[in-house]
Amino acid sequence: MVKLPLPSERSILFKMLLLVNLNARPFDRLWEQRFNIRLQEWRVVRTLAREPGLTATELSMLLAMDKMAISRAVRRLEELNRVVRVVDPTDHRRSHLNLTDEGAELYRTISPHGFAREELMLKPLSPDERMIFESLLDRLLDQAPAVLNESPPEDGDPETDGREADAADIGEPAPRGADHLVG
Repeated sequence: MVKLPLPSERSILFKMLLLVNLNARPFDRLWEQRFNIRLQEWRVVRTLAREPGLTATELSMLLAMDKMAISRAVRRLEELNRVVRVVDPTDHRRSHLNLTDEGAELYRTISPHGFAREELMLKPLSPDERMIFESLLDRLLDQAPAVLNESPPEDGDPETDGREADAADIGEPAPRGADHLVG
């Protein structure tokens, strides 16, 4: 049996991935069974509650989710009467997405629990550390488009600094439920 190396303990992106996965893990148990909503659908609902009228393409870009995943989530939310499409009167090929009353009520029901989980996760940080952490995350998010357009490294690339690459380092797909950083 081949034993693969563990991800580098120095990989900040791998640690961020773990943090996202740990935060998202209880979603199924807490909300999917109770409210018939999946994690990716919740991320769409949460985003539309804050920014109504987005297109599916805009959602995909904003959430850094695959267009097909957005399409499936939106389709199911429509079937459950939580999201409605409004055709753009100036371009009939575009549709803007909005929460229905039922979708807005679902957001009002679940979101306080999500904010409480976030507070619990950030509890070890002082207010100053939270501001610094958020500022650093914003800078990394601003840098992300440049990384997305980067070519894969050649073998023996000095960028890896002799450490083993992991999924977060080389852009491999993240495990199910961690396709973006918003929980």
